Amino acid sequence: MTEKINTTPSVFLITVFILGNSVINLPFTKYGGNALLGYILSVLIGIVYIFFCYRAAKINKDSNSYFYKVFLGFFIIYCIFCGLICTRNFITFSDKVILPEVSSFLPSLLFLISLYFLSSVKKEVIIKTALISGLIITVILLLLFIISISNMKFSNIIIKDEISLGKILYECSSYFGLSFSQSIILMPFFMNTNLKTPKNTYIKGFLLGSFLLLVSFLQCILIFGYNLASTLLNPYASAISITTLGNSYTRLEGFSYFIYFASSLIKTAICLRVSVDLSEKINSKIKNIILPVSLIIYAVFCALTDTLKNIEYIKIMPFLIIPPLIILTVLNIKKKI
Repeated sequence: MTEKINTTPSVFLITVFILGNSVINLPFTKYGGNALLGYILSVLIGIVYIFFCYRAAKINKDSNSYFYKVFLGFFIIYCIFCGLICTRNFITFSDKVILPEVSSFLPSLLFLISLYFLSSVKKEVIIKTALISGLIITVILLLLFIISISNMKFSNIIIKDEISLGKILYECSSYFGLSFSQSIILMPFFMNTNLKTPKNTYIKGFLLGSFLLLVSFLQCILIFGYNLASTLLNPYASAISITTLGNSYTRLEGFSYFIYFASSLIKTAICLRVSVDLSEKINSKIKNIILPVSLIIYAVFCALTDTLKNIEYIKIMPFLIIPPLIILTVLNIKKKI
């Protein structure tokens, strides 16, 4: 059944998806000023990538062939994996920053319950939730940037490190993998909708999300500098924690907690919803078990937060970048699969 979806809410859904689990974890600044160049390069690559994703989404590949079902299974696993990474990031953040004195069981339970309900509703409800959250997040990000100007040292943005193509590509892969490569999941999400001018919608959402990430990136760098930011587990949350509004409002980090919770929850819900929708093309019986099985897997990984917290992002990036490239390649093969 076709669901009616307007363009503006969809732009904010894409924006929130881009922010996802990136806004609190970024910026990665292992190689100093190369990080800024790496982010800019990742955005440029991301724009080209969105066009390829859009082109692939227009290709009708419905088929009952065995190879096609294997391909869908591969896509489903990728969606579940992206949701798992997002969930793991939020629970780790909650365990170490939001509620360090409390067991991770409670925040994990609340997140998974919220995830279940949001993944089970109509797409229209998900998008309306993303619209409201996206508007609030946009306002908060911009206001917090303005408020924190007094703490900024604009000379911090100057690139003093040796510029190296290898280092730029290293930083680029981190940003592209965590923020942009997963955008391919959005394409099947908008299947069977009457979304108007989808190409413009994707580009607008991508650019707005990229801009807001850049705002958070610059806020961290201008406050801490490249070297200090590289030592922080969650640079943006740390930047907000030292931001004050006069003498009355000295604890503003709660706003950053909301940003991360909302963006992580919505992104993970989209990943799971797409995995459920794609599984229906394989077998209707599989559709009924994808969501509960995924949530069980997520719950297990939430329980293993301490074990998995030290895994570096660069070790995860190949699993976030390579599968979408395989999916795009398959979708663009002209022969029937």
